[in-house]
Amino acid sequence: MIELEKQGERLKEVREATGLTQEEFATNLEIKSHKVKDIENRKIKLPIDLALKIEQKFSFNFKWLLTGIGEKHSDIPVDDRITLECALLEKILSNLEHFEELFKNIKPPVKTSIISYIFKTQLKKGLDRKLLDKNHPNSDFEVNLRASIIDILEFWKLLNINESKKTED
Repeated sequence: MIELEKQGERLKEVREATGLTQEEFATNLEIKSHKVKDIENRKIKLPIDLALKIEQKFSFNFKWLLTGIGEKHSDIPVDDRITLECALLEKILSNLEHFEELFKNIKPPVKTSIISYIFKTQLKKGLDRKLLDKNHPNSDFEVNLRASIIDILEFWKLLNINESKKTED
């Protein structure tokens, strides 16, 4: 019930920030006005597809709309964020090639976990549109990314050594 109540409050806050009535807001989102009214009055949950549409049209973070978690405003539209996340993953994978020697004894599921961890860590630091520019060297990004990879691989090796010692004892 609390989530439903908070979603209604957040939707109303967004609508009021746009300066639109419920009817105008609904028209802008191409939905029936009773849906906006029902969400604001806590009768129904905010659908994910509607939250995404609100983010695209008004730059309010869909995660914040649904859960209250994260920044209220989205400075990067959803489509751009997906493109940036793909570019980030591409950069991570291309940088991992520099550490192939360290990776050779790591099993595929562990490699996947390491890549996932690096990806999430880099996302927390924020996405930068420079990731899309193939001509931009991203020197600071590359240095930080490689440092993160080295730290994680060294930590993994340390865990592996400690695990080996336990099995020997």
